[in-house]
Amino acid sequence: MSKTLYLIRGLPGSGKTTLAMAMVEAGMGCAYAADDFFTDDDGVYRYIPSSISAAHNWCQRQVMEDMLDGEGVIIVHNTFSRLWEMEWYVNEAAMQEYNVCLITVEGDYPGGKWTGKEGLRQQLRTRMSERWETYSN
Repeated sequence: MSKTLYLIRGLPGSGKTTLAMAMVEAGMGCAYAADDFFTDDDGVYRYIPSSISAAHNWCQRQVMEDMLDGEGVIIVHNTFSRLWEMEWYVNEAAMQEYNVCLITVEGDYPGGKWTGKEGLRQQLRTRMSERWETYSN
C-alpha cells in the first residue's frame, strides 16, 4: 500500500487549513498543523509566541505517531516559509517509506482565526513573504 505525506505550505491566510480540511473531509487522511497546539477544546485560537517551538515539536510527534501506525495519508499544513522547516518531515517520510507531495497555496482568504485581526494577518504575511524561499527541483 502506498503511503503519502502531504506538506501544504503558504502564507498566513492563504488557504492551507481550508485545503487540508477539505482533504480530510474527503476521507483522505488526517491533518496536523503547529497552530493546532494553540487551539483549545472549544476551537478558540490563542497564539503564544514563546511556545512556537513546543507547537512544532507537538506537530512532529503527531505525524511520527501516525507514520509508525501506518496511516495511509498524513497532511501537514504549516507555513513552511523556509525550506529547512520541511526537512524533518521529508527525512522521516523517507525513513518510514512515505511518498512526499508538496503543495504551495497562494490564496488570500479572510476570516478563520484572523477575523477581527486582519491588520495583524497582513503584518505577518508581509514579514513571512520577505523570508519566503521557493522550492525548485
